[in-house]
Amino acid sequence: MRHKIIDKSQSYKTVVAKFADYLKEECGIKYEPQFKKLSTEELYNLVDQYFEHQKEVEKLSQNTLERHISALSKVLTPINPEIREYFTANNRARWRDGEEKYENDRYNNPDRIVENLRKIDETSAAIAEIQRLTTARIGDVKKMQIDLLRSLQGRF
Repeated sequence: MRHKIIDKSQSYKTVVAKFADYLKEECGIKYEPQFKKLSTEELYNLVDQYFEHQKEVEKLSQNTLERHISALSKVLTPINPEIREYFTANNRARWRDGEEKYENDRYNNPDRIVENLRKIDETSAAIAEIQRLTTARIGDVKKMQIDLLRSLQGRF
């Protein structure tokens, strides 16, 4: 368990360093006194812009964005306690997904996933289609035999 705590601590340090780099490069905030002069609203706007940048430019995954949200929440709250009110479930969902919570669920449209995969690679699209039609887990799809798949052809 101690190993995970160390990893999380290091991960949070990395996130805070990235946020500091963003503030320096994109916003011109280079020093601590400049940062401490920010109002809660200004800080929230910078956090909001940071997450938009991370989603659009850096193309970070949902899990990575969630880690960034958690890290910034834990680090910024002791510095500016009022910022806590901005780390709401809806803001977290918007920062993580780009939409309000539950509005952008990727699993709501499996046909679209298969179609997008087809544009990239026919094999991946076929595997996703098998998984969708049989409701099998990905590990089970790998174990399926060709004869079994042929026997299922036309049933779905």
